[in-house]
Amino acid sequence: MVGVVVVIAIISVSCGETGNKAKEATKNAAEKVEKKAEAVKEKAEAAVKAVLGNADHGKEIYDNKCMACHMTGVTGAPKMDEKERWAKIASQGLDVVYSHALKGFTGKQGNMPPKGGFSDLSDSDVKDAVTYMLKTSGAK
Repeated sequence: MVGVVVVIAIISVSCGETGNKAKEATKNAAEKVEKKAEAVKEKAEAAVKAVLGNADHGKEIYDNKCMACHMTGVTGAPKMDEKERWAKIASQGLDVVYSHALKGFTGKQGNMPPKGGFSDLSDSDVKDAVTYMLKTSGAK
């Protein structure tokens, strides 16, 4: 009888240790999954930002540099309320639109000086402002 009790005790202790090990392994696996999910989320956010630009920064650049022409249509600049015109511009693809904003462009309706005439803007600044204008105008 004592032998059976000892065997049961050993099994109970072993199962308890196995249970604890299983709980620990599950906890570790959950932590690894959580870390990987966070890394994926960060990469996705960076990818979205790279594609769509930084809207808050774009608005700031627009408000401080671009608004004078794009609210009034100076030099033929597409105004923010010209949704169809912006849609036509956007249909060329972002690479073309960004290139025109960065390098300058002369078209039938007017011209865009390189970086809107603000050589102090970085390429990223210009792209963020363009993206902001496309979204705000309703073209994208």
